[in-house]
Amino acid sequence: MISVSEAMREILACIPSSPISELCLSEYYPAVLREPLVADRPFPPFDRVAMDGIALAHKTWQGGQRAFKVEAQQPAGTPAHTLHSELHCIEVMTGAVLPRGCDCVVKIEDLDLHEGRAHLKPDIKLQPRQNIHSQGSDYQTGEVLAKPGSILRAHHYAIAASVGKTSIKVSRLPRIALVSTGDELVQPSRSPLPHQIRSSNQSFFASALFQAHLAETENFHLPDSAPALESGLSSILAEFDMLIISGGVSMGLYDLVPGTLAKLGVRKIFHKVAQKPGKPLWFGVSQAGLPIFALPGNPVSAAICLYRYVFPALFQSLNRSPYPLSALLNQTVRFSKSLTQFLPVKLCQNESAQWLADPVKINGSGDFATLAKSDGFLELPAQPEVFEKGCAYPLWLWQV
Repeated sequence: MISVSEAMREILACIPSSPISELCLSEYYPAVLREPLVADRPFPPFDRVAMDGIALAHKTWQGGQRAFKVEAQQPAGTPAHTLHSELHCIEVMTGAVLPRGCDCVVKIEDLDLHEGRAHLKPDIKLQPRQNIHSQGSDYQTGEVLAKPGSILRAHHYAIAASVGKTSIKVSRLPRIALVSTGDELVQPSRSPLPHQIRSSNQSFFASALFQAHLAETENFHLPDSAPALESGLSSILAEFDMLIISGGVSMGLYDLVPGTLAKLGVRKIFHKVAQKPGKPLWFGVSQAGLPIFALPGNPVSAAICLYRYVFPALFQSLNRSPYPLSALLNQTVRFSKSLTQFLPVKLCQNESAQWLADPVKINGSGDFATLAKSDGFLELPAQPEVFEKGCAYPLWLWQV
C-alpha cells in the first residue's frame, strides 16, 4: 500500500501528453488550445470612432464655437480623412478611423445635422478623446491573448481569426471508456429487484468530466464473470484513450478486475492507497500505453478518487493549468487511523475572502446523496490525529 503522494507521482509518470493537431477555424470539436494566440498588431489598430456623430477639434468647441460646417464623411472601412479647417467637422460612423486633426467625437444625439452643418446642443459638455477607442488600448503587438491549456471556446475562434490565423494547434479531448462492473447493478431506467441497486457512478463520471471539459465518454457495463469481463475489456482497450473502471477491485471473491487486467497484459503500477475513502484504488498501463484507473465501486470513494487522481492526470495530459486551492478548517477534526483522510466540506468565506471549510457528515462510502450537499473535500494528511480549527489544507472542488 502506497501513500497518496506516491500514487499521484506514479500516475503522472505514466500519463502521455495528448497529441497535438491543427484545427481549422471552420471545424468545431471539444479541444484544448496548445499554442499561444498572440496579437499581430495593436487593437484597435487605429484610433476608432465609438459613436455615430461628428469628429472635431476640441479646442474649437472650448473656444466657444457651437456650429460646424461638415467638411466630409468618414464611414467605417475607409482611409482616414484630414480635417482641413479647425472651424469645421467631419461626419463619422461607428468603427471608422478617427480623422486626422480631430480629437473629440460628439454623438449624433447631442447635435442637429441640417444642410451640411452640425449644431451642438447648448447644454452638452465635451472632453478631449471622448467617444474614441484609442489605438492599442485593448492590447499591443506581441501580447498573449490566449494561453496554451485554455479550454477551446467560441471566443478563441474569434481571437484566432482577429490575429490572422486560419488554423490553431489543439489537443482533442481524450475518449474515455467508463466501465461499471457488478451483477448487483441495473441501469437507471430499470426497476431494481430487492437485491439490486441502480448504477450511478457512470452518470457522475460522465457529467463531471463533461462539465470540466476534460473528456468525451462512453458507458459500458460488464458482469461479474471472468470470461465476460476479459472479453469486454479486451475490446474496449483497443478503442479508447483511457479506461475508468468502477467496482471489482477490492478483496472479495467476485472482485475480478485486477486479475482480468493482468491476463490482458496490463501492467499494474499500484493497488491500494493509504487513504480513506478509496483505499482499494488500482492503476495500471496497457501494453499500448493506455492508462487504466480501477476505482472502488462505492459512490463516495469513486467520486473522490476521480477528482483526486483522474482529474490531475487529465490536466497534465492536456497541458491545462492545475488548480491548487486550500481552505481553513472551520472546526477541529479528529481521526484515529494513520491514513490520508478526504473530508467532504461545505464552504463559506471570511472577511478576508479566505475559504472556510465545515465538515459534511457522510453516512458511509455509499452516501452519495449527502455528498451532493458538499462543495468539495479537504485532504488531511495521515498525521497528526487532531486537525485544529484555522489550519489550512488542500481543497478539491467539485466545480472545476
